[in-house]
Amino acid sequence: MLGLIGSGALSQIGAAIAAEQPDEAMGILGEHLPAALNHVLLQADLTAVAPGYLAPDLTEKLLTMADAEGQGPATIYRFSTASVRRALDAGQDAQAMLEFLGLHSATAIPQPLKYLIEDTAARHARLRVGSAASFIQSDDETALLELLNTPGASGLGLVRLAPTVLVSHAAPRDTAHVLRSLGLSPSVEESEAGGIRLRRTTAVPGSARPVYSAPRTAPPEADVDAQLAVLRSERPAAGGAVGHPAAAPGSEEATQLGLETLQKAIRLKQRVVMNVVDSLGNAVRETVVPVAVNGGRVRVFDPDKETERVLSIHRIIDVEAAEELLQ
Repeated sequence: MLGLIGSGALSQIGAAIAAEQPDEAMGILGEHLPAALNHVLLQADLTAVAPGYLAPDLTEKLLTMADAEGQGPATIYRFSTASVRRALDAGQDAQAMLEFLGLHSATAIPQPLKYLIEDTAARHARLRVGSAASFIQSDDETALLELLNTPGASGLGLVRLAPTVLVSHAAPRDTAHVLRSLGLSPSVEESEAGGIRLRRTTAVPGSARPVYSAPRTAPPEADVDAQLAVLRSERPAAGGAVGHPAAAPGSEEATQLGLETLQKAIRLKQRVVMNVVDSLGNAVRETVVPVAVNGGRVRVFDPDKETERVLSIHRIIDVEAAEELLQ
């Protein structure tokens, strides 16, 4: 296969290799191979024809902007919107591609190919796609600019998308934790995925300018009345505590039993059935898997929606293990 032997005897190349003279073998091989070409023939049908074996560097560069069709010395390379976009993604531009093709083409660059390259480049990168785990919004543009330049926030990977919006590669809770360590007072918006609103009463370290955001508005009066009506009804636990159906609502025993039920479900990774008060004051019965209880909040996993969310404990009327209900 390598041409070292033929008809049971060593070839000239084989004899050189046997004599441990690889340089001489390569020289002999070069005499029997055609010289590599350094040009192609560009055609109006958006193809480039290689009239023979091309130099490796020319082939490599050509494959970044065109797709090879077939194999052998007379390979055809076809240009398309996708192949030109691939070259643009790799860092090339229209001018560089046209100069390269003009240098290595035995014919003039056809007008259709020139239009294809220039038009694809003109539409390239109009939209940019990136990744972000959370965003920070504040009406105080100066505050966000100071935060962007604060060394203590460098671990968040902050990028400014707009005068009032920054994005971070860290999760909302982690981002909020870092902001609080800098003396800020962010609020995590549970209704907005990854949303954090920034407000603070002290300055960022190294900055003399305090930062404030617009004050949070109170809920509508109708929502407050509806919430009060539920809290004053018979079923909810008084004082906003977690209850348990086996104990008197509102009692310390009910609160303790409810928390014990949550803690047990977390250890055993079991489902529980909760009565939760929504923002309109309506009691909603939900089946979830509690994950953690901390700071007056419980993080739960909803197996039906396959999502996680955080609930305030004072919104939970009662809680009961799902297995007990089945029994």
